[in-house]
Amino acid sequence: MKLPPHSRYPKSILVKDEQYSVQMRTRIGGTKTTATVGECDSCDHVIRVLKSQSKEELFSTFIHELLHASSDEYDIKLTHRQVYKLERAIAQILLNNFITQYEKY
Repeated sequence: MKLPPHSRYPKSILVKDEQYSVQMRTRIGGTKTTATVGECDSCDHVIRVLKSQSKEELFSTFIHELLHASSDEYDIKLTHRQVYKLERAIAQILLNNFITQYEKY
């Protein structure tokens, strides 16, 4: 399965009526024991993703943060547990269908 490198992700993405900046970072917050791999700042409309992840992890993290943005912009009020479940489901659907189809061309 072929996934894009971090440099091929969009620099911005429209979520409802808000333009979110997408930043691929070498470091994102966290603590000494826990590294943060992504975050969504709905106030400033920024999605940050740790670019040193594997392509599969990067893809899942990007979807995860998009779900947070969507939850905020569409006033869905998803819990973090729901975001994790949707992330896994959506990533797998896209990987099984779109990415594999793309590889054929």
